[in-house]
Parts: sequence; structure tokens; C-alpha cells
Amino acid sequence: MKNSEIRQMLLAGQNAGCYTPATKEVYRRLSLKFLRRVRALMGLTAETCDVRFNPGGIAVCGDAILHSNRVYVQISWSTFHIGGGLGVLVRTCNGRKDYTGDRNTYYSLEHLIETRSDGADGLAQYALTLMAEKYAKECGITRTAIQMREANALLSGLTLPCKHVPHNPDSMQTVCEHCGEELDLR
Repeated sequence: MKNSEIRQMLLAGQNAGCYTPATKEVYRRLSLKFLRRVRALMGLTAETCDVRFNPGGIAVCGDAILHSNRVYVQISWSTFHIGGGLGVLVRTCNGRKDYTGDRNTYYSLEHLIETRSDGADGLAQYALTLMAEKYAKECGITRTAIQMREANALLSGLTLPCKHVPHNPDSMQTVCEHCGEELDLR
């Protein structure tokens, strides 16, 4: 998705609150396209992750939502994040029936335009990082850059060579549960 399309999506979302059906439709179309791109960058599919739109009433732009088993992303008009206006809520969750999820975090709209090639990769990386942090915490993994990278890869469905990751360095295991090799516990 081009930066010009992201800018158009943001402008349409800001103006759709006045309810002009054509503007709301532009926002719906572009926000869903954007979230499908985020889904693909995260390594998720239509089977493992919903991308949907809740149009709301005539006074709002609507909510574009990406919802997988581990993450919930919503682009909408909000008074909850700093400055109000159009925002991107990102939180981890426990399944696609979990609509409240964990702690709310907000991704900057400026980052959608300023980061990387199409904005979607920055949001995808942010969501993967939140997922990896939760995964590391659940597994008792001490957070290091290498473990976070590998947890990101695991959560996005990429295959990694084992090399005993993720491995909790505080565990008393002497053999890797993934490949069966003896662990170097030095």
C-alpha cells in the first residue's frame, strides 16, 4: 500500500465522522486493504486472522479490525489515546472470541506514513513485538534481542533452525525439547 493511499485512508477516516457515505466507503476500503497487508506481513492468513469492518452509526468513521488468536488491532476514531482523533489500538488477546484482550497500546498514525516502505510493515512489527513479549513472559523467557527476534518468527509462522530457541536459560533442562540435542548450559 502506497503512502498516498495511507494518507487518503487517514483523511477519509477523519472526515467520515461527518457522515458522507462516499468518504466512509473510501475509509472502509482503504483501511481493510491496509489491515490485509499487515496480516500478510505478520505471516497470518484469512483462516487464522479475521479482517473486518464495523461501520458504526452516522456520526463515526467505523472500526477496521484485525483479530487473530494472539493480537487485536483496531483503526478507529477514539478519545482514548493521546490527542483523540483517528488512532490505532493494538493489544494481545487470548483467541478470536476475546474482545477485551490485554493492555491497550497505541501505534502512532505518524508512524504509518513515516516508517519504512508502506507503513504496514511498521505496524506489523509492532504487533509482532507485543505478541513476542507476551509469549516470552508466558514461557518465562528472559527478554533478549535474539529471543525476541526468534519469538517474533515463531509467532508469525516462520520456520527457524532449532539451535535451542526459545529456551529458558533458567530452566534445568539438559536436552532440547525441540531437537533432542544436549544443551550447553554454560
